[in-house]
Amino acid sequence: MCTICAALRPYSTDCDYADLGGPGVNRAIITEGSDAPASIGTGYVMSAGDVFRGSYGTGADSDYIRVQLQAGTQYTIDLTGFDTGAGMPDTYLRLRDAAGNIVTFDDDGGSGTNSRIALTAPATGNYFLEVVQFESQNGGSGVTGNYELSVATSTGPVPTPPVATIQDMADQLINGYWNDQGYNGAPRHFNVAPGGTLYVNLNGLTPAAQVEARAALD
Repeated sequence: MCTICAALRPYSTDCDYADLGGPGVNRAIITEGSDAPASIGTGYVMSAGDVFRGSYGTGADSDYIRVQLQAGTQYTIDLTGFDTGAGMPDTYLRLRDAAGNIVTFDDDGGSGTNSRIALTAPATGNYFLEVVQFESQNGGSGVTGNYELSVATSTGPVPTPPVATIQDMADQLINGYWNDQGYNGAPRHFNVAPGGTLYVNLNGLTPAAQVEARAALD
């Protein structure tokens, strides 16, 4: 949405000047004033080409921003966190459909702990970008800080997400997650006596993911 429509008609899904081209069209910079609500009732709207600048008011803050996508169009959605003194936010991004159902999500698909979603829109309509932090997925609390969210159309094939090897997954289980959580680089250990048994609950995973998790644990 252009800067004119974003300012005067923020609840509209259409831009009156989209066909004119030129500076300002589809290049709006939208700033979060009052806290964006954690619901599809959000009043914040952006379009492809726009940039939304918001903040994590608390570690568990969740912001929804509405965006309209066109079926068959390829999009790259980037979420970048900024350290404002409390530490670097570990961004987590979800794309939801018009009813609020999760379409896809990403944790560290961007640079560092930033998030990136690359997809071809399955249908034309309203979607919602939910901005949270990784820690809040497990009941924890992240840090206060700022973020920038951008939506861009892309050409060419949608990038294929990297495929982790069994060794990559094993290393993440032993080292990666715990490094991210500030355990001073020490591998995670469990105090199981010789001959003892360590039980792992995989019920929250899909059947295919359970197979991968068992292989990584082995």
